[in-house]
Amino acid sequence: MIKALNVAIEVSGPQKDACVRFNELILEKSKSEYVLDESHHPHVTLLQFYAKEHDMEKIKEQIKEVLLPERPHKSMKLQVTRIEDGPEFGEEFLPGFVVETTQELKSLQRDLHKALASMALAIEPKDVPDDAFFAFEDAINNPSKDYAAKFLHNKSLENYSAHISCGVVKMKEDGSAAASAMRKEWSPMDFDVSTIVLAELGNYCTCTSVLGHFP
Repeated sequence: MIKALNVAIEVSGPQKDACVRFNELILEKSKSEYVLDESHHPHVTLLQFYAKEHDMEKIKEQIKEVLLPERPHKSMKLQVTRIEDGPEFGEEFLPGFVVETTQELKSLQRDLHKALASMALAIEPKDVPDDAFFAFEDAINNPSKDYAAKFLHNKSLENYSAHISCGVVKMKEDGSAAASAMRKEWSPMDFDVSTIVLAELGNYCTCTSVLGHFP
């Protein structure tokens, strides 16, 4: 069986609260299944890929080898610099926060890429089964399958850019309105990297069922 996976930094503290609040404002403009709660975790993606389910323990061991014993992420402080109305995601938009992509963060992302790329499956988006993702009510959309399939080539290493998606809107102006409202309540802030997780991807490449915590 194939699994769609996300290695991500779990967002906590005041920045998590800000993500949840932004999500509330987005939902006022456009109702969707993208609700930041116990089943959809605010996160900063480090790596997305498809893998065989029976390789899961190997994947966890490789993540541990990158993070231990030095735990490079524990001394890392990330800064959320601005709010964006939402990059395109198929015919929809994903408003969220832009995170400064520091050299430390790039180094961690690169090390995880090198450790895990050999276990990533090369698969065409059209061939990805829905059950590779953690599904709730809605079917998995094609942009989610496409984004995860192309992440290693299009969004990793020198192309890596950190962000926190906080919801989905169908109309760009709805994302702009929610972002404008959030800017009135929010100021740029730092947050500590406390935990990295391995999680199943959900629709819109959300971070859903957590398979492993790496404090």
